[in-house]
Amino acid sequence: MQTDIMTAYLRRSEHCGSAVTRLTAAINRYAVFRLLTIVLGFAGIYQVLELRSVPLTLIAFFLVMIVFAYLVRKHSRLYAEREYYQDLRRVCDNETGSLLHGSNIYGDGSRRTDDRHAYASDLDLFGPGSLFQLLNRCSTFPGEDRLAGWLLGAADRDTIRQRQQAVRELAAKPDWILDVQARLLPHHGKNDELPGLFAYLNMAPLFSGRKALRTYVAAAPFVFLAFLALTVYENSFGYLLVLTGLLNGALIFLNMARINRTDRLIGRAGKVLKSFGEIFRRIENETWQSALCVRLQSAIGRETGETLSQRIRQLSALTDKLDYRLNIFVSIILNYIFVWDLKQVFALEAWKEENKHNLETAFDVVAEFEALISLTSLHTNHPGWTFPVVTEPGRYTILAEKMGHPLIRKEDRVTNRFELEDAAIIEIITGSNMAGKSTFLRTIGINAVLAFAGAPACAERLEISLMKLVTYMRIRDSLNESTSTFKAELDRLKMILDTAGGTEKTYFLIDEMLRGTNSVDKYRGSRAVIKKLLDAGAAGMVATHDLQLAELQAEHPGRIRNYHFDIRVEQGEMRFDYLLKEGECVTFNASLLLRKIGVDV
Repeated sequence: MQTDIMTAYLRRSEHCGSAVTRLTAAINRYAVFRLLTIVLGFAGIYQVLELRSVPLTLIAFFLVMIVFAYLVRKHSRLYAEREYYQDLRRVCDNETGSLLHGSNIYGDGSRRTDDRHAYASDLDLFGPGSLFQLLNRCSTFPGEDRLAGWLLGAADRDTIRQRQQAVRELAAKPDWILDVQARLLPHHGKNDELPGLFAYLNMAPLFSGRKALRTYVAAAPFVFLAFLALTVYENSFGYLLVLTGLLNGALIFLNMARINRTDRLIGRAGKVLKSFGEIFRRIENETWQSALCVRLQSAIGRETGETLSQRIRQLSALTDKLDYRLNIFVSIILNYIFVWDLKQVFALEAWKEENKHNLETAFDVVAEFEALISLTSLHTNHPGWTFPVVTEPGRYTILAEKMGHPLIRKEDRVTNRFELEDAAIIEIITGSNMAGKSTFLRTIGINAVLAFAGAPACAERLEISLMKLVTYMRIRDSLNESTSTFKAELDRLKMILDTAGGTEKTYFLIDEMLRGTNSVDKYRGSRAVIKKLLDAGAAGMVATHDLQLAELQAEHPGRIRNYHFDIRVEQGEMRFDYLLKEGECVTFNASLLLRKIGVDV
C-alpha cells in the first residue's frame, strides 16, 4: 500500500511541475505583452497628438493605461499561481522524502527539548530524527506548539476519540490537505508574523475618541458637494468650496503621522490576513462530518451573514482604498473632497475592533487543523498502523500485537507482542548488551505517547488505558548545575516515586537504574526502589543487567513478571532476534564483546 501512496505523491508532484512550466511560459509572454503595450501604446499616443485633438489623446492614453493595468493584474495572478504550484510540489516531494528516508522540511522541535520533562527526552520526542520530525506538518509556530502540547501530555478519552475521527475524515480528503499545506507553506519559519499581527490587533486605536473629527469626516463629502451645487447657481459660494477643500487638506496634514503609522501597521497585517483568508475559506467551504472538524468550522462561522473569509476580503478592499494615496494626483483630489485618508483609517480601525476577537479564534482553529494534518500524514503514509483503543484509567492495560518502534525503518523494524491486562504488574526485563531492552522500553513509551495524542500507533493492534507516563533512561550530569550523574539519577528517581505516589495511575519505564554507583549499592537501591513502587500501586518496566532483581518474581508472585531478550552465538558470531521472551535471561555477551577488542575475560 505504501507503494500506491508513493505513486500518488509522485503523480501530484509531476502535475505540479508541468503546471509550473506552463505558468512560467505564460508569465514570460505577458511580460512581453506589457513591454509591447508601453512601446506601441505611447507610439500610438504620439500619433494621436499630431491630430491636435485633446479628447482623442485622452481616450488613447486611458486605453493604454487600461490595457497595461489588465496585463499587470494578469501577470500578478499567474505569478501567484506559479508560486502555489511550486509550494504544492514541495509539499508532495516532502511526503516522498519522508517515506523514503525520513526527511522533513518542517521543524524538528529542537527548541522544545527539555530533559526535565517526564518522558520527552528519553523517548526522542524532539530534535533530529525525533517523533516530532516524523509527525510535524505545521508551518506556523502556533501549529507546532499545539502539536507539541499533544505529545507532551495525554488528552482525555473523548478528546482522543474525536481526534481519531477527525484524522480518519481528513485522510479521505488528500487533495484538501495538500492544498492547505501548500497555502500555509509560505508562512513556514516566520516566527514573528503572527505575534506581530496579534500585537497590532490588541493595540489601542490611534484615533481613539475624537468624535468631532469622526463626525466631520463622515459629513465632509456631503458638505463639499453641497457647496459645489450652490456654486453652480451662485459664484460667491466658490469661496466656501475652496475653504472646505483647504480645511480637508489641513486635517490630513495635521494627522499625517498617525495615518502613515496606521498604513504601515495595517499593511503588514493585511498581507498576512489576505494570505490566510484563502485557508479560512477552505475550512468554511468544506463539508465536515466528524465532531471535532464541525466544531472547528463553526468557530470561524458566519456572523451577521458573513463568513470570516468574506470579512477579510473587506479588509483587503479597505487597504486597497487607502493605497490610493500613493498616487499624488489621486490623493490630492480624494482628500480635498472626501478627507479620504482619514475616512479609510477610521473604517480600518472599526473593522479591527469588530473582528480582532474572531481572528484570534480563527488562528487557533488553523493551529488545530495543522496539528490534525500532522497526525493525518502519519496515518496516510503508514496505513498498516492502527488507531489504539484507549480505555478509562482503571487498572493498567497494554495489549499490543506486532508493535514496533515508529522511528526505526520498516525494513529494519522488529515487532513484539505484549500483554498487560487490568493488572498492576512490574516487568523485570533482563538481557544481553544490544539485545533490544532499551529499544523495547522506548517502543512501549513512544506508542503510548501516540495513543494519548490521538495518533495511530506503530502496531497491528493496541489497547491501552489512560495513565501518566514517566521514564528513567538517559541520565546525564550537568556541569552548569554542578550535578553528578548519581545526583541526576536520584533526582529522576524522586520524580518517579513522587509521581507514583500521586492520585493518577503511573506507568514507569526504567532502564538500568543507579548505574552511577557501585554494584552492591546499585542492587540494594534498585531492589528498594522497586518495592516502593509496588507499595505505591504503580506499574511499569525495569530493564537491567542485574539478574538478582529477577528473583523478586518469587517474592512477589502476581506483582512482578520476568521477561528477557537473548542472543545466539553461531561460529563465534552473535545473532540477535530482538524478540521479547518470558523468563529471565541466561545468555550474555559482554565477554564475547570484550574478546573481540582484544580483552580476554
